[in-house]
Amino acid sequence: MRKWATRTEAIITGAANSRRLMILKTLSREPGLPLWKIAENLHLNLKTVAGHTNRLLIAGLIAKRYEGRAVRHQLAPLGIKLLAFLERFK
Repeated sequence: MRKWATRTEAIITGAANSRRLMILKTLSREPGLPLWKIAENLHLNLKTVAGHTNRLLIAGLIAKRYEGRAVRHQLAPLGIKLLAFLERFK
């Protein structure tokens, strides 16, 4: 029970930020974006986006894919499920 509660808390706190939710939504529309492109699309500072994507990665909501020196970001299966769940509350 404790493990479930701790994992659920990590997921909820990972997504409990408007900027992180915007990042998730952006990646759902355009998977495989590098950090600079996410920052450009959302008109945010690169360092801010890096911090938020790190939190999303820790929560298991996004995944990184390395292509040479480029790092692409995409929704993890859990991130897809979370967005589908949240869409029900529009």
